[in-house]
Amino acid sequence: MLNKLFLWFSEITAFPFLFLYFKLKIIGRENLKKIKGPLLIVSNHTSYWDAILIHYVIPFRRLFFMTNSLTLNNKIISSILSLYGAYQIDKKDPKLQGIDLSIDKIKRGNIVVMFPEGKIYKELHEFKKGAAIIASETNVDVLPVYVSGKYSFFKRTKITIGKVIKIDALNIKTDDKIERIDIINNILYTKVAELKEQEK
Repeated sequence: MLNKLFLWFSEITAFPFLFLYFKLKIIGRENLKKIKGPLLIVSNHTSYWDAILIHYVIPFRRLFFMTNSLTLNNKIISSILSLYGAYQIDKKDPKLQGIDLSIDKIKRGNIVVMFPEGKIYKELHEFKKGAAIIASETNVDVLPVYVSGKYSFFKRTKITIGKVIKIDALNIKTDDKIERIDIINNILYTKVAELKEQEK
């Protein structure tokens, strides 16, 4: 209940401030109209702000994302991140546990945000396979997103939303699990890269 109250309060109060501060522009809202049920959002990763701003792409639904930040000693930051949907991964085995947790959340009907590049880059970087593994295992719809901007006061920040990728409709003709994951990973990267090109 506390999470829902925080979500609604944040949507009503924080978003207008962030919208103005970053001159936020959201492109492709029409691609959100038919979104229902579980979803995997894949995006490039340019700043720690990405997860917070992407949270407002789909209003009034809680989005979940992986982070190591909850292991910090700062209880205030950890609590805020938890309310925003962050979930902790084990540093000893972050890859496996992160994938398992994400699959579980998707199977429960939630929206999970992933940054397949693995860390922050100024330019679009190759994708690691975690998101593709999750998509392959669950056949969840995937929403490609591209974020650009300087994340500074009154400097334009853009979030470009692509069309939903229907994993179960891709008609991937292979029984090899690894090959299937590679194909999906290439598709995810290509769709995000296409959004980058649309901004030019």
